[in-house]
Amino acid sequence: MNRKLHIITLLVLSALMVACRNNNPGKGVGSNQLKGSPDKVEIPFEFNGMNIIVKATMNDVKINLLIDNGVMWDELWFFGNEQTDSLGFIYGEDVNITGAGEGEGIDSETASCPNIEFNGIIFKDQPAIVSPPEQGFYKMFPGIAGQLCGMFFKNFITEFDFDKQLVVLHPENKFNSKAFDCSLKMEPDSSGSYSIPVKISFNNKTTNTRLYIDLGGIYPVSLVLNETFQVSEGEEKTLLGYGASGPIYGFESTIDFIKVGMFEIQNVEAVFTEDETGGGHTNLTVGLPLLMNFNLAFDYFKNVLYLKANHNYQKTAELYPDTGNRAIQLNSADEDERVKSIENSLVDMHSIENWLYKDHYDTLQTNNLQEQMTKLNIPGVSIVLMNDFKIEWGKQYGVKRADTKELATGSTVFQSGSVTEFLSDILVLQLTEQGNLDPDTDTNSHLKSLKMPVHESGEKVTL
Repeated sequence: MNRKLHIITLLVLSALMVACRNNNPGKGVGSNQLKGSPDKVEIPFEFNGMNIIVKATMNDVKINLLIDNGVMWDELWFFGNEQTDSLGFIYGEDVNITGAGEGEGIDSETASCPNIEFNGIIFKDQPAIVSPPEQGFYKMFPGIAGQLCGMFFKNFITEFDFDKQLVVLHPENKFNSKAFDCSLKMEPDSSGSYSIPVKISFNNKTTNTRLYIDLGGIYPVSLVLNETFQVSEGEEKTLLGYGASGPIYGFESTIDFIKVGMFEIQNVEAVFTEDETGGGHTNLTVGLPLLMNFNLAFDYFKNVLYLKANHNYQKTAELYPDTGNRAIQLNSADEDERVKSIENSLVDMHSIENWLYKDHYDTLQTNNLQEQMTKLNIPGVSIVLMNDFKIEWGKQYGVKRADTKELATGSTVFQSGSVTEFLSDILVLQLTEQGNLDPDTDTNSHLKSLKMPVHESGEKVTL
């Protein structure tokens, strides 16, 4: 293995399985009351290590809660710390909960919560699981009362803005998806976990697969050893951390790259386990250290994840300057060759003129895009390939400005320039084909305020 994780693993909270609990998609239990704007609720968050923390109030006691969507179960999980007795729980039945790790899980109790108040919203009649203090989870996270899972996600489209450190709760009919760069379809499994499509390269072997989303996951990527992902012969397992079901053993390494939607990140630290599940919890996940490269919006009503590159993604690109060419490519087996063919097929205008007008076919020479950018002092370029009116591939090169090192991304705004002329030509041809426009008529018959002057020859100006 060539690199070690620089993460101190205390506990894997992600994706707890609760016997006979509601892990299914759908509306959350209980009710909620907005205290401010009906359009959205903004809740500030902080980081505790590699976990997202929000502040709340229960029974007049201020508490901190982790956010975890590894499994979409309704209950909040409380660790059984010094605050537990003052939170006003009404206890119910015994239940055993399991999660990541090699063990039997832990005996806990179900409970009913009093109202839970966050900045701008109150949640009422929420179910909970409370673990006894002797299990020791509270020692792993001093000052943290517990974690929430489906409460936000099942009631709102839930956005995580890592630039502003805000959790934004959007009513389903108030959400604007156009603010994001791309979207991915989430697929649920029977346990209540949701996966997204990714492309991964490890030791020069590339595969398309699905990884489960886990905001509570402290590893960037967690994979399972198989024919594609192999460790060096003789490599020994190491203790990766602890989950609800006990210790987690595996291997540490670095994958060549991972593509998530339209984004590529290279040299990503990852852990590898031998079994696909542990304690009923999947070991195929993408965790917070990688997900926080993007502002995210989870729409569990339509099973869609929206992504937008943020400042963390820019920092990642600066760490690996040779990865400044961030590519989009979905569902294409020969994508590398297609990308190369585009990058090496740049033709200058002089060559085109010779080809079109002088029958000098042998003068049609192609050039490499990045070489031409250097030659012509072009700081940044963005390319999008559309097929059947859908974006099939895209890539950005260089920087936003010549005087900065900020890399161009999928959200960088470029001047449209003469691209609009090409689009206008297509629109005119479509209208002509539909019989709604005659390109040979006087343009002034279509214009209202602006009028074209009559040519000196007396001929009318037409399209």
